[in-house]
Amino acid sequence: MPRNMKIVENKFLSEEVAENLLQYVQKSELWGKRLPAQRELCSQLGASLVTVNKGIKILVKAGILVCVPRQGTYVAADADRAVIPTRRSKLVFVCQDADYDPRVSSYTTPLVTPLLRMSAEKHLDALFVRLDDVTGETHFANEYPPSGVRYLIFVSTYRNIEQIKRVAETYKCPAVILDHYDEKLGLTGVLDDGVSGVGQVMQHLIGLGHRRIAFVDLIKPEYNIWKREGYLKALRQNGLKVREDLVLGISSKKKTVDDAVRGLLSRSDPPTAFVCVDDHRACAVVKSLEVLGRRVGKDVSVAGYGDMAIQQGIHTGLTSVRFDREQLGRIAVDYLLGRLPEHEGKLITVETHLVVRSSTGPVS
Repeated sequence: MPRNMKIVENKFLSEEVAENLLQYVQKSELWGKRLPAQRELCSQLGASLVTVNKGIKILVKAGILVCVPRQGTYVAADADRAVIPTRRSKLVFVCQDADYDPRVSSYTTPLVTPLLRMSAEKHLDALFVRLDDVTGETHFANEYPPSGVRYLIFVSTYRNIEQIKRVAETYKCPAVILDHYDEKLGLTGVLDDGVSGVGQVMQHLIGLGHRRIAFVDLIKPEYNIWKREGYLKALRQNGLKVREDLVLGISSKKKTVDDAVRGLLSRSDPPTAFVCVDDHRACAVVKSLEVLGRRVGKDVSVAGYGDMAIQQGIHTGLTSVRFDREQLGRIAVDYLLGRLPEHEGKLITVETHLVVRSSTGPVS
């Protein structure tokens, strides 16, 4: 039995024990009294010490039991508070990292907002859990091994495909990947149309006379194959040579970007424009060019993707690709509720729009 499957069973048992323990309290009329020792409860409930302890914690959280240091665990005196913990269905958001919360990210908050509205309307408990930690070990089951999972939403999860697949197969419920897609998983994905988005940027730059256009990609391009595809497709459609030396996979760290930009500009035929996989890298490229004395939008053009720089006040003149992030969440809701059966296991894309600003101009 897989490790996470076993932990899920334990969680289910602890909920059962919590309910049985409350029934025991009601039958024995223990209101306001001290709870018997845990080993006695193990015998009464037919459960292990560990599971009984978990059941007690559930009732403590519900306000039915109170732990008094050095005295023991007591039952609340008010019988009206004794409500058996409801086993509500759960809407589980699976995130990539331990310290990442999509509810407080300027990028992902709009994505999850429609899904949170759905959880409230459908009376579902919304849980946010992590898929892994820095070592790559599975922590979804360790941290939150919930029973009653009704829907799974993988939010911007793109690493450790095998872990994603294992979680999806474990819970066997409607699942969707928000802001990513991998056909090997067999899960429906909702993503912005990166091929079209970058294609629009390229057509804009080519129309301005640019022919040597660099593409600043992620270090691992397999995490987003669509934007590079849009870049290469636009070159081919316009009869331009694909130059591998103008395609860079780099981090957004200042020194890395500075070295890459300086290296490209030192060539005898440097690029006249940069198209970046995201606004973060685009803003870093802009800063590097300015340090080198290049006028952005005049000497060299720069375009980003995501239209986040202006929202965050980082750069108000950056040409970028915009898309409705909340629409991704709305589509995910429609899919989970069975309104898009024809998209089962496929990629659903959201339309993108180019927003032209001062960072791009005619080739000098």
